[in-house]
Amino acid sequence: MLGFVPGLGGVPKGRSCSVLRVEAAPASRKGLDLKGVAWKGLIGIVRAKIIRDAEQKHRIPWTKSVQWVRDQKAVLEKEEEALTNPDVDYPEYFLRKFHSYEDGNLDVMAVEELDPATSALACRLYEPEIVSGDWEYQEAATELRNQFLEQIGSYQSLYGGNVEPRRILDIGGSAIHSTEPIADYFPTAKVTVVDLSPKYLALGVVRGRQKGLLDRIDFLHANAEYLDQFIPNGSVDLVCASFLLHELPTTATTEVLKQVLQALKPGAGLAITDNDPVHDAKIPKLVLGMHYLTEPWKGQYSKLDVQALLEELGFVDVVINQINRKHRAILARKPD
Repeated sequence: MLGFVPGLGGVPKGRSCSVLRVEAAPASRKGLDLKGVAWKGLIGIVRAKIIRDAEQKHRIPWTKSVQWVRDQKAVLEKEEEALTNPDVDYPEYFLRKFHSYEDGNLDVMAVEELDPATSALACRLYEPEIVSGDWEYQEAATELRNQFLEQIGSYQSLYGGNVEPRRILDIGGSAIHSTEPIADYFPTAKVTVVDLSPKYLALGVVRGRQKGLLDRIDFLHANAEYLDQFIPNGSVDLVCASFLLHELPTTATTEVLKQVLQALKPGAGLAITDNDPVHDAKIPKLVLGMHYLTEPWKGQYSKLDVQALLEELGFVDVVINQINRKHRAILARKPD
């Protein structure tokens, strides 16, 4: 028998709580996937809390946003068909259950909920400002992106000679939530979004068209572990990756970074923002365990010495700065 406490917190002393129980399968139900049943039950509880908090505490129009994406179904299917590279071989790690979705980043529901879920990430970071009414939910996302861009700007000033990058890759940029502010920050650059999910890229095209950005943003359906099949070596001025590394096993992270080094011009930079393992180490074990249920590679990321890996691969001038209480920026460059 398996049981767990629903919700994200503990239970006050002296209080009882409901427990989801999965009984051992009788012989007639021999093929029942008990782990799958437990996973679905727990994820359902966590999802309900995330959506409730987003709509009630953060004033994110979750339901309205999902419906807007559903209304674009015909256009999205057309864009996905045009973008999909039939030769892409999806790695096993990408096909696993991920976040709260059975089919991970290829799940239709993942696309439908991408906008509000991305907003919710930022709002949880700046919850006091949102709950008090001082900020709207959009301001939280803007603040989070600006913190990263300021790090890139400062690093460029120190090591890039203030040369404006012309060719930028945004790896794992999905539906341009990270790409759009990069394009705004470097208005003369051409930015290519590289992502394994054609569904996310299709949404990115629709959002980019709506915002008038398609003349400066293009889209590449590819596995960044094989970037050299699509991007000429030594042709890129800047590579960015926002909240990508914690979604990859260490072996994939290593391959992606090798490919990035090859793609960069001599002296060009790499800019990464992601979770800060120092903060994650302070998360209560019950909550952290739930994170690991929905993000299976987060544990490997937390143990990875990113600076040592970058230096081992040949990057130089590695700088790691905390940009807020949960996240850090990692910056490096290819030798001249």
